[in-house]
This record gives sequence, C-alpha cells and structure tokens, in this order.
Amino acid sequence: MSHTARRSRAPSPDAAVALAAGEVRRAFSEWASALVALLVRDYVPTVARPADRQDATIAGLLREAGRAKPRAEKLEQAFRMLDRQSADELRVAGVPTADVVPKAEQRKAEWLRANTDLIKAEADLRRRVERVLEDPLNQGRSVADISKLLQEQAGYSTSRAELTARDQTLKLYGQIQQERQQNAGVERYIWTTSLDERVRPDHADLDGSIQRWDDPPIVDRRTGRRGHPGFDYQCRCSAVAVLDEPAEGEAPAEQQRQTELRQRAVEAGRFVPPPQRPPPEPAMRPSAAELAAERQRVAAERAATAERLRLEREADARIAAARAEAQRLEAERQAAQQLEIARREAEAVALERAREAERQRIAAAVPPAPPNAPEKPVAPRIAAERLGLTENELSGFLLERGAFTGGRVALAEVKALPGFEAWYDRKAIERYTENSAFLVNRKLRTVGWNKSWAPAGSSKVERRYYEGLKTIARRAGEAMARNATNTRPLFRGTLVPDDLLASWTKAGAVSDPAFMSFSTSPSVAQRFLPGESVTGQFAENRQTRVLIRAPEGGGYHYGGAEAEVMFPPDSKLPIRSVTREGGVVVIEVGAPVR
Repeated sequence: MSHTARRSRAPSPDAAVALAAGEVRRAFSEWASALVALLVRDYVPTVARPADRQDATIAGLLREAGRAKPRAEKLEQAFRMLDRQSADELRVAGVPTADVVPKAEQRKAEWLRANTDLIKAEADLRRRVERVLEDPLNQGRSVADISKLLQEQAGYSTSRAELTARDQTLKLYGQIQQERQQNAGVERYIWTTSLDERVRPDHADLDGSIQRWDDPPIVDRRTGRRGHPGFDYQCRCSAVAVLDEPAEGEAPAEQQRQTELRQRAVEAGRFVPPPQRPPPEPAMRPSAAELAAERQRVAAERAATAERLRLEREADARIAAARAEAQRLEAERQAAQQLEIARREAEAVALERAREAERQRIAAAVPPAPPNAPEKPVAPRIAAERLGLTENELSGFLLERGAFTGGRVALAEVKALPGFEAWYDRKAIERYTENSAFLVNRKLRTVGWNKSWAPAGSSKVERRYYEGLKTIARRAGEAMARNATNTRPLFRGTLVPDDLLASWTKAGAVSDPAFMSFSTSPSVAQRFLPGESVTGQFAENRQTRVLIRAPEGGGYHYGGAEAEVMFPPDSKLPIRSVTREGGVVVIEVGAPVR
C-alpha cells in the first residue's frame, strides 16, 4: 500500500484523558465525601462510645449516600475528542477515513459503562471503611480521629478510581487508533513513547520501531506478553501510521521524525534511553503439557479466588452477627439496669410506707404537747425517728456514752453528749454511702436541689420518701464539708463528655452537681479510667478519658478498699493546668471551694 501525503504527527490523548479522569474523580469524591459525612453523623459516635446502641449500619448509610455518577455528557465529550483526534491524524496525512468506523458505538458503550459503573471502587472504599470502624484499636477513639482516618481512606479510593478511569481512557484511545488505521488500510505503524522518565524500559526499546497491526510486539520481556500501544496499564504510548513506502535502504519519514524527536528529548535531558539489550527471543509455541499446566494454574487461581470470596462473605456474616449480638446484650443490660432502679425505688417506697405507718401509730398513742411546753423525754424509737436514725443506732450511741437507761430519752440531752456531732455526721455519711448513693447522685444530676425528686403523680408516702432522700443528701454533704480534713494528694480517672469538659475549661473549675469521689491511690484511679458513662444532660455527647489530680488534697476521707475521698455536691476544684498524656487528658486542680 502506498500513500504519498503529508506526514502524520504523534498524537496525544492527554486532554481527553484529563477530562474523563477528572470527571470520574469529581463524581467519586463527592459521593465518598457524602458517605463519610453520613458515617460521622450516624455511625462513628457508636464506635467512639461502644456501649451505645448501634442503630446505624454501613449498608444503610451506603443506600442513603446513593451512587457515584459521573456526568455522561462529559464522558461522551472525552470519547468524541479521542475519536476525532485519531481521525484527524489520518485526514491531515491525506488518508481517507470514514466518519464512523465499525464497532465505534460498541466501543463507546463499553467505555461509558466502565467509567460510570464504579461498583468496584465503591466496594473498595466500603472495605477500607469497615477495616477502620471494626479495628479494635479504634474503639473509644475520638470522633475527630476516626473521621480523619475515614477521610484518608476516601482519598485513597478516589485516587484509585481516577487511575482506573485514566487507564480505561488510554486503552480506548489505543483501540480507536488500531481500528481507524486498519479500516483505512494502514498495516504498519511506528511505536512512539512520551519520551520522559516514566516510560517503561521495554516500551522505550520499542520507541521509533515499525510494527504491524497483525503482529503485536513483545511489551514485557519477563512474561513474553504482546500488545499494541495503549494496551498496557497506564500506557501513554501512541501508534503513528506508516503512510509512505520509502526507497530501498531508507527509513519511513515518520520513523525519521520520531528519531529526531527522541534525539532532542535526550539532548534536553527529558529522556534517558535505556541501555542496549539483546532483542527478545521469539516466543515458543507452548506444548500440550504446558497448556494443560496453564489451564490448571488458572483453574487453581479461580478456585482460590472463589474460596477467598467465600471466606470474606463468612467473615462479613460473623461480623454482622457479632454486632447484632452486641446490640442485643446492650439492650438487655439497659433493661436490667432499669428494672434494678425500679426495684430499688419500690423497696425504698415500701420501707417509707412502713415507717410512716409506724409514725402515725406512735403519734396516735402519744398526746400532743401543749404550745411552748418544755421538751419532754420520749420513747427511744420516737427520738430516733426525729433524728433520722434507727432505734438500734441511737441505743448503740447511748450505750457507748454510758447514757442508756432503757427508758425515755430527751433529745436535748442526747445532742449535748460528748462526740455526738462527729458521730451524727459519720452516720449521715454512712446512710448516703450504704443505701442511697446511686439514687441520690442520679437525682442530683438529672433534677437538682430546687425541684421535687418525686415523679409526677406520686403518692404522699412516695413524696415523703423522696424528700427523705434529699434530706439524706443534704445532711451527708454538710457532714463532709464539716469533716474535710484530708491532706493527701488525690486522683480520679473517668470518662467525661466533651461538652462537660468544655464547660469545666470555660468556668476554670472541675465541678459536679452530685457527690465527687477521688482516691488517694493513683493505681485505683488508673483502674477506673475507662469509667462509667456520665448521666444527665451531657450523657449523649462524645466522651474523653480524663485523669484529675489534686495535689493539695481536701475532701472527706472515707477510706475503704479504694482509699476513697469524697466531696459534697456543687464543690468546685479550680483548674491549674490541662495537658494530654497519650490518649488521656490530665487536669490538675487546686483546693476545693463551695
């Protein structure tokens, strides 16, 4: 075949590749950002606080995020640019070429489908997201830290989708070039590279060589694989049609021009030619045994892939089952906790009803004293009731002081006994710690001092019981304040909601509407660092591990196995410094004030 015409030039698909890859990156990046935002909104807080119920699922959030959808008109524009460029190359050289080549629509449909169907890229991001969220090391980390990890994984998957789009576009250009040239009767082409440092050595060896479309050259010496320009992964090489039949002993004009371009690139330092290597040996036709072995290898790889996918599905199923079981156990734990609270309150109300009935019986049996009458001795049981004690507690104190007579008791005389005030304070604190600490602190954090602790619709007996609880709390707090003699350094490890931590920092003091408990032992504080979730208005916020140190001490030394020191409600410990040691916020406070 001979065409005497102008020389063609090495085409470059860079503009079309940039358009297609950029559109895929934009669409996938928007989709990935939307998915990460949904995860941060609904799922990540359940990872940062594993005790919470995980209502959100990754599958549900994927459905809400939708699908990554590149705009079809942008991809069709890139396809038209590639097709027009390959056609113009031949038209400029004077080679007639049809406006539409066979398989053009089929090629376009396949390419559009490859770049708009991003299921593989989305599955890749989902696997990356699940690895982050299910990593045990991430359990309890802050929402900001987990969000940063998710955004990094989204960036990796977005870049991977863009690389895939670039590769598909470069392959498409190679296919269009081949079909256009062969349809125009071109049998040979000159292999041209981008003449830069990123060119593969095997492709650099082919630069400027004449090849035939019906006999692809070896593009990988190691494997003996053959192919045309653009067919390798991310291959930017092009095929320049050989249009002239040169005189004997001369190279085609196109080959001469590529040689000149190569020399200029070397002189400019843009391209370093690879060292001379012997030509690849011609590929041997595989024997029947080699073909059989290859088929067995392929079958084994397929079986291994199928097994891997099966194991992944089983792992996904186990993860889902474990998550469901964790949710079930958490629901059971919360239900059991509510039942225990209800049981304690019911027992306390029943006890208060019995006490009220006994008080009424005693009041009916004893006539009321006239106004302004001097205090008369009363039965030990009545005296104990008026002091908020049991009869055994009062009798034990009187026995210790040698004042027990077995008969009536005058309250004024009891209060005047040596050591009564200290003993009475200790009993008030014991009443709080042994029977009422859980309910008292719960009411202080959720209701406060100024409102009734009794639920709406409570009976008179129930209201009396809750008023008694408030009296116990007030007496215990006053007793702790009067006996705050501890001078040893204190430590407290706990989980603190971020909103509460911010309010402490803003106020410049650590405070709690309920009783605060510290320890004189650093090891005990470290053991409590995971802590219990703080109840009340801050309970739904993200929590941070906090260690509070009080070098100056303070508080009431209760003792016990945990070397416990307690502060009354509404105590304020002024903050002196806030630092971070690893994943723990360390707050150093001064002496308490109320």
